[in-house]
Amino acid sequence: MVTHKDNAIHFTGMGKLAVLNEVWIDLGRNEVHMANYVLPYSEEISVDNAQNAFQSAWSASKWELAEPAGETYENMNMEKLRSMTMTLFQFNVGKLAATGKTFLKIKGSKIDKGEKKFSFDSPFFFQ
Repeated sequence: MVTHKDNAIHFTGMGKLAVLNEVWIDLGRNEVHMANYVLPYSEEISVDNAQNAFQSAWSASKWELAEPAGETYENMNMEKLRSMTMTLFQFNVGKLAATGKTFLKIKGSKIDKGEKKFSFDSPFFFQ
């Protein structure tokens, strides 16, 4: 279930959707809250072809948090990964061009001194 109240959007889910209970969007500050993390707005994304996992053109708004700031897995070598602590969260909300369906894509990972603590990449589709 999705509710909009007091300039915020909250999610309620059960089973596999229970992860959404930890997520809400602050529309006034344009930030996403995931558990104890606050993700600032990052960018608009537009994919104009169907050569992707969704098999459709799509557009989305993206919020992202990387700690330490500016770090992503793409700009690290294995030696640096083995010794560092890093947290990365991404939250996308968008629309598929082919079907008009709204989707959420929530991605997160944490490495603590080179050891993977968690990693997930979960898409959700709404009618």
